[in-house]
Amino acid sequence: ILNTTVEEIINILFPEYNENAKKNKRFSCRSSNGNINRSIARVFINFERKMAMKEILIKEAFIAASKAYAPYSNFAVGAALLAKDGKIFHGCNIENASYGLTSCAERNAVFSAMSQGYKKEDFEMIAIVTHAERLTSPCGACRQVLSELLPLDNLVILTNNHDRLEVSVDDLIPFKFTSEDLG
Repeated sequence: ILNTTVEEIINILFPEYNENAKKNKRFSCRSSNGNINRSIARVFINFERKMAMKEILIKEAFIAASKAYAPYSNFAVGAALLAKDGKIFHGCNIENASYGLTSCAERNAVFSAMSQGYKKEDFEMIAIVTHAERLTSPCGACRQVLSELLPLDNLVILTNNHDRLEVSVDDLIPFKFTSEDLG
């Protein structure tokens, strides 16, 4: 029963795999002895890991939001940035009476990781959370920082207590300013 369930999930997630199986027997989800192929099992395990990491990252971002210093707006934001080695970096917004000196959660998480020696290629995904009624997108400054310091295909999870949107960094800022624009 477990193998059938895994195979059904794989066929739903990867319909092209099922089409190849019809055309060419070697693309079957099952090996010649009837067991699930190891490569398919790895894909499924990686998918399960990624789904679990999304949930963990969201929880970590809410923990970060609880540390926000937002006495002026009362708008707490939390961010949790996942590195490929499994380390999670927290960031929260920290306000200042001089609003321009306020530092956003997203930038704080990224800067914390970078200050510890992590590089652009080391990151996997970031979760950004608020307790607002509707989803909140990063400000323009944060979008610009994310587009320069995270891979453009990194997953960005935006959520509040009831809604969720998953996009890539590239989707957040399609007309980004890059080093190429400097001439």
